[in-house]
Amino acid sequence: MKVEGICHICRKWNLLNYEHFPPRSAYNKQTRFFSVPSDDYYQNFTEYINGKRPKAKLNQGGLGKYCLCEDCNNFLGLKYVNDYVSFAKIAYGLIRTV
Repeated sequence: MKVEGICHICRKWNLLNYEHFPPRSAYNKQTRFFSVPSDDYYQNFTEYINGKRPKAKLNQGGLGKYCLCEDCNNFLGLKYVNDYVSFAKIAYGLIRTV
């Protein structure tokens, strides 16, 4: 899928990559279901009280969004992802021991 838009880092119009946040290697690989965002719920409140059920959103392969151009995505991958993954693994190890 090709998505164009403004990169959230360099602010240039470009093709955007799907950026996982947190990174996939930091325990962000599972498929997740999310309920309707609260702003959607309040905008459509009358439909919901009249029996329309909100639908959950499905995110396959972890959380993320098309928000970074390839250059910025690669920059983050080289400069920050490894340190964040190390931090996440330490934090996960601490949580599991509690």
